Amino acid sequence: MLMFLPLGAHPPANAFLRADQLSDPEPSFSLDTHVCLACGLIQVANVIPPDFFRNYVYVPSASDTMHGHFGALAASLGGRLGLSSRDLVVDIGSNDGLFLTEWARRGGKGLGIEPARNLTEIARKRGVNVVNEYFSPALAASVRADHGPASVIVTTNTFNHIDDLLDFMRGVVVLLAEGGTFIVEVPRRP
Repeated sequence: MLMFLPLGAHPPANAFLRADQLSDPEPSFSLDTHVCLACGLIQVANVIPPDFFRNYVYVPSASDTMHGHFGALAASLGGRLGLSSRDLVVDIGSNDGLFLTEWARRGGKGLGIEPARNLTEIARKRGVNVVNEYFSPALAASVRADHGPASVIVTTNTFNHIDDLLDFMRGVVVLLAEGGTFIVEVPRRP
């Protein structure tokens, strides 16, 4: 790895300060761009603290666009994949449960996995079943033992935040049913 663009320390995205917090020290994290000289992959290799996502401020339900987006995604699962109400859909990084709420409106069975305590509470108040933990192979085995294999695993706008992709994918393999579908959504510019 070669660091070729040092961007310095930055505060977390979406963590806007209130007026009474402006004089307080703000946490910031290194944001340096690296390239793998063997394969050409460009990435930010800096790792945030392990419990960073225990209190997360972005809530997709605040956006009308996200309601439509997740509604369309939920509708496509039944249509394109032919899922029934017996098929388990797991949303890793389920946030406030918006996607799973849309899936449940269509009669689907879902389970969220979300490390943020504040978002888990919001989702549970909506009636979404959520495991409040970081996803790992051990958690995947526990979820599979308790709920069965997942016909579909969805992760929206979380894949780019994962520090250990190999470990994450091992968990997906453990939890996903044979012949199941893994859906990854990442942010992009229009």
